[in-house]
Parts: sequence; structure tokens; C-alpha cells
Amino acid sequence: MVLKVKHIGHSVLVSVAQIGFCKTSYQGILILLTIFVLAPWSAFGALTGALTSVLWGHRFGQSVEDQGSGIGGVDCIIVGLMWGGVLSHGGSTVILLPLALLACLSLQVPLQRFMFKWALPSLAVSGLITSWMSYGVFAIFGVNFFTQSSLLPFGVWSVFTALALTFVSCALRSMQGAIWTAALTGLIAIVSGWAFDAPYFSGPASLWAFGVAPAAFALCGAYLPGGKLCIKSSCLAAGITTLVWLAWMFSGLSTLLPPLLAPAFIGIWSALAILLGTKRAALLNPQFLQAVELIRRTKKRGGKIVVLSGAGMSTSSNIPDYTSGAWLSPGVPLNDYSFANFISSDRCRNLYWQACHHFKNVVDQAVPNQGHFALTDLERSGWVDAIVTQNVDGLHQLAGAHNIVELHGTIHSLHCLSCSWQSDWQSALDVNVCPECGGLIKPAVIALGEDIQPHIWAEAWSHFKDSSLVIVVGSQLAITTTATLIADARQNNAHFIFMTLGEIGTPIFEGDIVLPLHVEFALPDLNRLLE
Repeated sequence: MVLKVKHIGHSVLVSVAQIGFCKTSYQGILILLTIFVLAPWSAFGALTGALTSVLWGHRFGQSVEDQGSGIGGVDCIIVGLMWGGVLSHGGSTVILLPLALLACLSLQVPLQRFMFKWALPSLAVSGLITSWMSYGVFAIFGVNFFTQSSLLPFGVWSVFTALALTFVSCALRSMQGAIWTAALTGLIAIVSGWAFDAPYFSGPASLWAFGVAPAAFALCGAYLPGGKLCIKSSCLAAGITTLVWLAWMFSGLSTLLPPLLAPAFIGIWSALAILLGTKRAALLNPQFLQAVELIRRTKKRGGKIVVLSGAGMSTSSNIPDYTSGAWLSPGVPLNDYSFANFISSDRCRNLYWQACHHFKNVVDQAVPNQGHFALTDLERSGWVDAIVTQNVDGLHQLAGAHNIVELHGTIHSLHCLSCSWQSDWQSALDVNVCPECGGLIKPAVIALGEDIQPHIWAEAWSHFKDSSLVIVVGSQLAITTTATLIADARQNNAHFIFMTLGEIGTPIFEGDIVLPLHVEFALPDLNRLLE
């Protein structure tokens, strides 16, 4: 497939945006302009690195979606940016840039795998290492790798313009993150300027511009925006970055290797490890972070969020899917458990009671898992407005959730099919006649071919038709009732997050987020990032 120029341009700009922990092509333009007004040749090098990464990804099988999202481009951009000094002087050494970019690309996968094992984002570690390698090679021949002949082409206005563009690009991602990052960066710049007796109370740019600013915004603007951890994490990252930079400079290590972005990376990794502990694996999934942002954005706009839960919600509580057949007698046709046969056949009615009795015995021994409790916390915190569940086990209620619609009934109750009589479960299987009207008593779960009770359907439908975001957890949406509810939500232009394993029995539209994750682990991570 031939890459269109428009697609290439979009991918390049998104890649550039990601070096500032931003994500859109418009932010990429702002960041590129920021680099240009400070060091034009570094901007050219950054573009070269981004283009190289996009073309490399296309040649070696990177998906069109990944190319369009700029994945993998940050490392090469960092290398191209650092090569700005070499490019500004020209000469034969410029031809070494393609070799540096090739080295960067070859290091990407093994370094990403290494960071994945530690459940930490890889950031641009291969770009950093390649830049150090380039610096070392030039140092061997007595050449200063970082000296540029065209820094600050507009004088002091280059600095002011760059600061303004940086703030705007960050604010487009997160206004709170941009303001807090500016405050932290300004504080460190002034304090370090006073400590180092620098002019205009502005300390070394390698500390506040290349260290504190990216470290702080990575946490409060990208990874942990808006929650309780936002300010705490950015302060921690900025503090660790400052300490690492100081240790780097005063230990003499800077005479061997310039710190570049290393203090910022160490600050980011350390803050995430300290604050999230082992609950940080979700940060490695870009779509998971998109889901967090979508939930925040929906609530900020006053939207309604509905959760639809299915059998996958309870499997880790040792409850197999009610419709899986695990409760049925071997060799008995599935149709014998249908609602029509329950009405017409004593034998089928007894089979149905036996299956439900077996199911209830298992449910009675089950306890809510971490996913149930996390969903309860999301409801209490106001992130979730209603839970519509296909499950009949009652574990949502046992975990403390309140606004629940049990679409398919509950295994914990019995009801009469002829009148409004209902009661708690009775252990005697032969008590199946209503004491008030003589009608048939049935466990209050929906059987094959049985209609959902009108008031239950109306309540579920009202939640979906008014929803702005639907989060599907542990359901493959294989039945027509859920398909109807999904269609109603789509008519309201609702967004969707699918958090489930296996095939999804409904069309996936552009803009939907699919997270093939175990909900008992993913929901607690989601709750933690939204705190």
C-alpha cells in the first residue's frame, strides 16, 4: 500500500507531539515551531527522525493505525533533535545521521521489551542511548557534538516565543497539567538560578527545561492527569529529577556523558514506581490511558456513564457463565430448559429447578472479586451512574454497588408467573406452586425464550438511551437484548469502551476503545488512575 503524503504528514506531526507528551497533529505543529524558534537545525533533525520512523514502520509491517498514532517515532525524533548541532555545521559528518537513526531503530524493540518487564513506559530510552553514543563517537575525534551555529535566531524573543508555544501545546492536552508544570518549572528555574548565581534568576536549562518540565508534565498532563495523584506525582517526579541532575553534575559524571533527558526519565519512572507500585501495568497500554481520558472528558462535560457487565465479571469469582451449560444435566437437550417447556412439561420444569439449585449453591459460595469492588468505588466516586448487568449472581450488590439493573433477573429470588408474589429462595424443589394464586413458581432468572420483565427493560433502556459513554465489562454481547441496548446508545452518539476477552458480538466503530483485559485486574487499575 502506497502511503499518501497526507497520512505521512499526520503521522510525522503526531510523533513530534509525543516528545512533549501530547497527542495531536496540531500540538505537533506547535512543538515543532517551539524547537524551530530555539534551534532551526534541531527542528529539521526532528522532522528527519520522525519521517525516518514513519517510513521504517511502513516498510517493516507496522500497522496503519500505529503509524497514524505516531507510535515508535519519539526515539528517532530525539536523535534528530540532538543532531541539530552537526546539521548546523554541515560537512561530511552529516552523512552519519542515517547510521545513528538506524542504530536507534535497532535498539527500540529490545529496550521496549526490557522496560515492559518492569511495567514502565519506555519513553525515548533508545533515542537517549543513541544520542549518548553519537556524543561519544564525536568526542573521540575531539568534536563538540552539541555546538550549534544557529541558536536563538530571534534573540530573547526566541525564548519567550518558545515558552508561550510550549505552554499552549501542553494546555491543549491538559490545562491543569500545563499550569502546574509551569509553576514547578518556574520555581526550579528561579531557585537554581539563585543557587548558581545565574543571570535573570534562571538556572541551567538542562535542569528546568530538559529535566523538570518534561518530568512534571508527563505525570500531571499525560499519565496521571486530574486525579489525586496528579499534583503529588508531578512534584515527586520534579524533585527526583532535580536530585538526579544535581548528583549527575556534581559527581563528575557530566564530564563523561551529558545528562540530556536521563534525569527526567529517571524521575518519571521513579514516581510511577513509588506511587503506583505494581499497579502500573495499565500505563503501558495507550488505549487504557485513552479510556481514562475519555471517562474524565465525559464527566467534565456532564455526561452519563453506564456500565454493562457480563459473565466475565464473575469468572474469577469461580462462577462460570450461567448460559454456558455448566449447570445442565449431561445429555439433556438445551431446549428442555426453555421457558416454553418450563410452562408445559413437569419433567422440564424439574430439570430447570435442579439446574438453578445447582447454580445457586455455587453462587452462595462465591465472593466479589477485585473488579466488583473497583466498580463499586467508581460508582461511589461518581464516575459511574448506573450498572446494567446480565449476571444473576448478585455479586455487584454484595460488593456494595447500589444503582443496579439486573437485566436477566436474580438467582436469589423466586416469583410467581401468574401474580406479583415473590419470595426468597426455597430449598424444597417440589414447592413450585404459588401460595396465593396457585400459579407456577419459577426462579427469578430469565430462561431461554422468556421475555425480560417490562419494568426492568424500561429501566435499562432509559439508562442506555441517555448515556454518553457505555463501558462494557466482561460481556461479549452475544444476545439480542444487549445488541438492542447498544444500538439505542449509539443513536445517542454515545462512546464505547469494551473491556472484555474474546470476540465481541457487535460491530466496532471508529472511536470505540477495545481493551482485551481481565476485568478483575483492569477495573482496579482504572479506578486507581481516576482517583
